[in-house]
Amino acid sequence: MQALWTIRTNETTIIAPAARYRQWEKGADSLAADSSRPGIFLEVPDFGFGPAATALAAIRQVIYQYDWTVVSTGNAAAFLRNELPSATHLELDTWKSSQWPAFNRLAPRKAIVISSGNPLFAEWAIGEGYRVGHLDALDWMWTEERRELTDAEFRIAQAYYGTLNRFSSETREIARPMVDVDIWSEQIGPAQSRTGLIAFGGMSLPGYEDLVTDYARWILTAGLRSLIEHYDCTRVAIVGGRSDLPWLVPPNWREHPRVQTLSRVSRRDYARLVRQSEYLLVSPGLATIYECYVSNTRPVYQPGFNYSMILQLRDLIAAGYSNAITWPWHKQFVNSIAGIPEVAGLQLLQAQISESIHDDVAGIQLSKTLSERNDWSEECNPSALANLWSLPDSATLVAHHLQRLTG
Repeated sequence: MQALWTIRTNETTIIAPAARYRQWEKGADSLAADSSRPGIFLEVPDFGFGPAATALAAIRQVIYQYDWTVVSTGNAAAFLRNELPSATHLELDTWKSSQWPAFNRLAPRKAIVISSGNPLFAEWAIGEGYRVGHLDALDWMWTEERRELTDAEFRIAQAYYGTLNRFSSETREIARPMVDVDIWSEQIGPAQSRTGLIAFGGMSLPGYEDLVTDYARWILTAGLRSLIEHYDCTRVAIVGGRSDLPWLVPPNWREHPRVQTLSRVSRRDYARLVRQSEYLLVSPGLATIYECYVSNTRPVYQPGFNYSMILQLRDLIAAGYSNAITWPWHKQFVNSIAGIPEVAGLQLLQAQISESIHDDVAGIQLSKTLSERNDWSEECNPSALANLWSLPDSATLVAHHLQRLTG
């Protein structure tokens, strides 16, 4: 593994291999590649682990062929530093347009940029003259076509089990779920009896961080009570992207010998933990849903804390998956937000969730629902998910496009 140096500038913090640091020290005005391999910028917003996991799955065939500079921040950046330790890591909050000009000062024009799950940044980068490839796991959810992205070098949209991708396939390539199948299908043996896992994913929702922490505490209060007191689990692991995760565990469970809190585990370690646990209570992020499908596990899905989770859970249940817990107002709320923009839907959603998680009755009902589940590993394998795997692999598509752009 290469030695890493930390460089702080007026705009950002850069964590770079020693060779790249020396290039910067000599007065380089950008992070152009300093090796025999072509340089690629990988931009990932701090919006949970979904965009980061999607990006890693999509570049898995070419990780060692290019000189990567990762542009991210927060939980997503920490996750990517762990998964791509030899890359240069540029700390920049690309969810905020005010931060974008700093990218101009660090990346040479005409550089190749792969943007994952951040169409607004991708549009801006195209307008600035970068050669942009866009990965979109939530293409199915957008209500309007993004015209500026038609000038991208490539656009790869992840297929969805709930609806057909509504926009023209002439401007994008529809790919199978963006999951690293090798990691999630690894043979590791059966689940360990009386073990549980409560997983929250990346736990980042820009503008609503307090909502995420309150939601996590609410789920943990009910989940730990059920898994330890009702199901007599000998170990319950809690996994999430926040460094303060141990402090979100309710005080009466924080030092319990059966409770294990793990912040920011690697993808491979997390996949093994999922497959080794008998009782799974996980958030309904799209990456998680596809990863659990590939690993042939049957989790109980939490009710969710963001807009896409609510819609994905609706469509998963409609496809025949019954092992999920929904908010009491789930169906009515989904019907009321059909077709409205994500920002407006999220504002309505956070108000509903805040009211529910501060309601003792709702917490008691969640614990009761968990304790009454007869079979946590209920066999239900919706054909809607199975049908997606005949589509092209995003990793093969990305490898082809990067070869075309750098060859």
